[in-house]
Amino acid sequence: MELAEGLPELTVCDLVVLDVEGVEDRLVEEAPLLVAAEWTFLVNLAQQCLEPRLRARLVDRVRRGETVLVGGALRVSRHGIGCLKPALSLPWHSYGGATVSDGAVWIHQAGAGKPVVAVPLSNPNAGLIPALLVALRS
Repeated sequence: MELAEGLPELTVCDLVVLDVEGVEDRLVEEAPLLVAAEWTFLVNLAQQCLEPRLRARLVDRVRRGETVLVGGALRVSRHGIGCLKPALSLPWHSYGGATVSDGAVWIHQAGAGKPVVAVPLSNPNAGLIPALLVALRS
């Protein structure tokens, strides 16, 4: 993405301090660009710096025998995946993968044509689900 003149290109994990005096008019004119750049920066920061640590903690907890709640709806344990609504109990040997599309994480049962449950990406930590399940299967 090309930034407007005078705006620095940021990389993940950069510390940014902005002096907004004297650029107030530019901020109003370029607000959509700044919002998009800042949002993209924050998403990348979370994906590269936060998600790996959260995922590692969840994997560790499951491997110690705990059941963890991910995405506000999915219960993950050493025995498999569960969900209250819709009622689902999917042992690991029946798990067929997770995909992300249309604003949700879709959980598949091995051999089934349709997904068995969807977790909206707007739910807390739902974006961690695919990589978490891959890590637990390995």
